[in-house]
Amino acid sequence: CPITLRSCSGQAMSFDYETYVNFNEDMTIDADMMELMEYKTLFLCNGDIRFAKDITVDMLKEKLPCFLFNGDIVCDKKVAAYLKLHSTINGDLKVRGIENDEDDED
Repeated sequence: CPITLRSCSGQAMSFDYETYVNFNEDMTIDADMMELMEYKTLFLCNGDIRFAKDITVDMLKEKLPCFLFNGDIVCDKKVAAYLKLHSTINGDLKVRGIENDEDDED
């Protein structure tokens, strides 16, 4: 189910997804959540998101989620690389162990 979003400036972003999920709170995405996630899920996230240490790039590649983030993200280095290529981020992307963040323990 493709969707195209347009900004006020006329910029268009297209997404091809099969399931849509919207979160309006801070949350942690962990392996249990990824296991239950449908293939090609579009996540609209309004809040700070933490990716648990048990999330791997292989999990993300298997499920092919697309993320639209309006908030800060904390994750591991490899997950950060995936997110840079497969998401839109309106906030800070903090890499666990590299950036100076208080959420280093998981």
